[in-house]
Amino acid sequence: MDNVDNQDVIDVEAYVKEGKPIPHVANYRIRIGTQYFVVHSPTITGRQILKLAGKEPPEDYEVFQKLRHGQLEPVGLDQEVDLQVHGVERFVVQPLENKDG
Repeated sequence: MDNVDNQDVIDVEAYVKEGKPIPHVANYRIRIGTQYFVVHSPTITGRQILKLAGKEPPEDYEVFQKLRHGQLEPVGLDQEVDLQVHGVERFVVQPLENKDG
């Protein structure tokens, strides 16, 4: 996680669980699986999520956004997720299943 003053960081998961709207700030704390990361933009792509999580190559993984009420929505590699609009609680990363035969 980047060295950032905690007062300058919004914890997206905590705000969503409390039902608060996400304000526009300089830094957002997001959860990917069990790890937390600070990002410097209110938007992030599936590819960027995988890179943060250390999942390479990104084409071997799929990303889901977990919304406030437990729904999982897939996120494409180049799809942008707006952390302020979607009420994204956190992200889940899974390896793609091998679909031979």
